[in-house]
Amino acid sequence: VAWYRFGIASGRFRRLLPVHAFSTGPLLAANAPPEPHGPQSQSLKAAADQLIQGRFPVFTRQVDFDGQGDGWFFDHLNDQPLGACDRHWTRISDFNPGVDIKGVWELSRFKWALTLARAARAWGSLDYLISLNALLDSWRQRNPANAGPNWKCGQEASIRLLHFLLVLKVLDQEDEPTASAVEFVERHCERIAPSVDYARAQDNNHYISESVALYAAGLSLSAWGSASGPTLHRNGRDALERAVDRLIGQGGDFSQYSTVYHRLMLNTLVVAEVWRRHYAAPAWSSRAQDKAGAATRWLAALTDPASGDAANLGANDGADEYRLSESSFRDFRPVVQTASRLFCGRPVYPSGPWDEPSHWLGLDMEVAADDGARMGIRNSDSFSIASRSDSIAQRVVVRNAHCRFRPSHADAFHVDYWTGTCNLLRDSGTYSYAVDTETYVTLAGTGAHNTVQFGEQDQMPRLGRFLFGRWFRGDATGFQRSDDGLRWEGQWTDMRGNRHARTLLLTSAGLTICDDVHPTATSAVLRWRLAPADWQCVGTAASSAYGTIELEATGRLVVELEAGIESRHYGELSAIHVLVAHLGREPCRVITHVRPTVIQPEPTS
Repeated sequence: VAWYRFGIASGRFRRLLPVHAFSTGPLLAANAPPEPHGPQSQSLKAAADQLIQGRFPVFTRQVDFDGQGDGWFFDHLNDQPLGACDRHWTRISDFNPGVDIKGVWELSRFKWALTLARAARAWGSLDYLISLNALLDSWRQRNPANAGPNWKCGQEASIRLLHFLLVLKVLDQEDEPTASAVEFVERHCERIAPSVDYARAQDNNHYISESVALYAAGLSLSAWGSASGPTLHRNGRDALERAVDRLIGQGGDFSQYSTVYHRLMLNTLVVAEVWRRHYAAPAWSSRAQDKAGAATRWLAALTDPASGDAANLGANDGADEYRLSESSFRDFRPVVQTASRLFCGRPVYPSGPWDEPSHWLGLDMEVAADDGARMGIRNSDSFSIASRSDSIAQRVVVRNAHCRFRPSHADAFHVDYWTGTCNLLRDSGTYSYAVDTETYVTLAGTGAHNTVQFGEQDQMPRLGRFLFGRWFRGDATGFQRSDDGLRWEGQWTDMRGNRHARTLLLTSAGLTICDDVHPTATSAVLRWRLAPADWQCVGTAASSAYGTIELEATGRLVVELEAGIESRHYGELSAIHVLVAHLGREPCRVITHVRPTVIQPEPTS
């Protein structure tokens, strides 16, 4: 990290990576309509037509953008221009007042390019292909290599590069690219390669993304006759093997403790494996293959098969890259299905819309599904997951008090509970990394999770916007089968001596949570963040159409229904109810009984 920052401050990167204008030839061959191939859907056509009309998706909103001018440097989340876009990326600030850099970067990730490429190929449309080429040319002219904010981050360059490589594959141009396409790939690799060591130090998706970008691009460049290809491929492969080995646990959990980031990691590994197979490159190590399979099964266990939604665990920055379908942001089935075919040998769901990415990637569609991969118990170091199907399907997820890597949320012993497709007890999300620091800090804090909070303090001291110190360490059994149901037990003590022990029991009748709370010199509060509904609180119980939540305690217990907020999508907030139990300063035991009702679920999007 220090060497990378020295490279920026000393001007080394400006000398190593000078600003380069791109050549003017077409990035994509567009002399004739592409041969029709792939799934056609009205949702894909509608999305492509919106792009042609200048309506671009930025997270969950649609923004007007004609593909020209300074729109590539505009924060479309907050309607703020960034400015200073012709400078070398090392001369641009990390944060600008009132600007969320993710709102700037989103269009330059090129997700929209995959939409137009799929539409062009599905209908054999020259019009979609010409529009795609024009947009790519506009970006290339306004973003010379290494100039402007869209070159500032190695992961952003990697995501853009991988989207571009997928565009070539969808259009069947990955084996005979234009000269400008080769140049475009080479310039991105030049930017990414010097930052991989910095990405490695982050212990997160940056390392995965940059390694896969170099690996996949290196394979392509080698096939295209570029002298840089073999070295990039070899270095990318070595880095990816190290990243997978370090960042993915034996139980399949990922270093960022986040559902959305887990999907990004898994989708990135899908791209790597597809490129490996296309070029008949050597197989990954058995350890890497095992961990990719475990990561797939982890997300399968977390995902609701009926809605595709999953627990909103940890940081949620809206990442949904390498999408090859028009599924909603909160539908995790497409990546689970694709990764299951690649890393587990068979799909986890029967045929459905979630198969579209597999079609585009040319995967075997004949193997029967194995839905057992997503049922029962899945324990890992950082999370424990249990599900059962009786009169109603239930799923419970517990955040273990274990941090091997940097945590982004103070969420030890958080419980997420699903009944049917309803996320009855739920996590908070993120909202925004940049603009509204107070809201981000609130949603990442202990008070925004289904756990016990001592006083008004987070479970770990906050050292900065994204940093906690004194990471929590505790013990947990993981879910175990017992005579009365599926049981989990854990306990931990914070830096101030406050102790929290929690036991969960999942039965056919619902979920029971027993909390033994031992404060030292402050009061304690237990919170349950509830699915949106008409909740009514009477005494120590709250009820809605989803069911009843009733509390009992050995000591002081005052239960209130309070207003709260959550963020299911980046940049959006919505109101929820929070059931708050005030427990006082004395040690006590509080038991929460969750009795669900079988009803139609809330819609997901």
